[in-house]
Amino acid sequence: MGVRIATFAASLAALAGAKVFRSPVLILLVAVGTYVGGALCLALRCWAMYHRASSWRLSHLSLGSVEAAELAFRQGTPYLLVCGGELVRDVLGAKLGADLARHGGMLAFFSSGHFKQLSDFAPISSTLPSPSSPSPFDGIDLAALQPVLKLDREALDTLSNFTTFVRHLERQGLMHRYNRDAAVDVVIVTSKYHVRRVWALATVVLGSQGLSFHIAEAPSEKQAESLLRCARDVLRALLWLGTGFEGDVLAGLAHRDRRDFRAWYRQRGRAGKDH
Repeated sequence: MGVRIATFAASLAALAGAKVFRSPVLILLVAVGTYVGGALCLALRCWAMYHRASSWRLSHLSLGSVEAAELAFRQGTPYLLVCGGELVRDVLGAKLGADLARHGGMLAFFSSGHFKQLSDFAPISSTLPSPSSPSPFDGIDLAALQPVLKLDREALDTLSNFTTFVRHLERQGLMHRYNRDAAVDVVIVTSKYHVRRVWALATVVLGSQGLSFHIAEAPSEKQAESLLRCARDVLRALLWLGTGFEGDVLAGLAHRDRRDFRAWYRQRGRAGKDH
């Protein structure tokens, strides 16, 4: 997953053992060059994925972000990532996830969203009495969503929404099973005010993995996030690429309620309870 310090150290060890390299300075320069070269390759990959999806989006500017997402699914986009945080994101994610499933998509990944349990996404049986209050999922085919739904509670912040998604693809062997003919590999759902930061992180995290993306915006009246927050998270993403460190402990200190819920959720999983 990107350039790692371990790779850098291995390069140093290999060069030190090679008879052709006798000078420690030369060894260091070659190793640093190898590291920098790897970083440049990742940067080029990020740019290529951004350019690929941006070119596709520019050709469909007449469509809103949600309509463009639906078009992407019809054209073979296999993955949906819902960056949790607000009810409107989960509702839009459920709507798009059902559409993804109908077009043969592989995964709708809900990352630490508003709804906490799989039962929250369960279709309402026609044999049961109607609930007293309307469901936020009214009009959404939750039955169609079930085959592709993955509810994940590991992420504590926006960066880890992406890193947990990438790890899941790797663990499930999905990273290289997507449709290379599709212009967009991942549709991301987030709120309108959150788009700037999500776009920056997706460019680094998903782009470095060879994944292009499109962002579907859930409505919001909040003001767009500052460039400072975007820059901070981009630096964190670059640190993750270089070292694998994503700051989970620090994020846990900043979001204690999310950390505590994750611990409870993990405990339920170990106990084998339905969650």
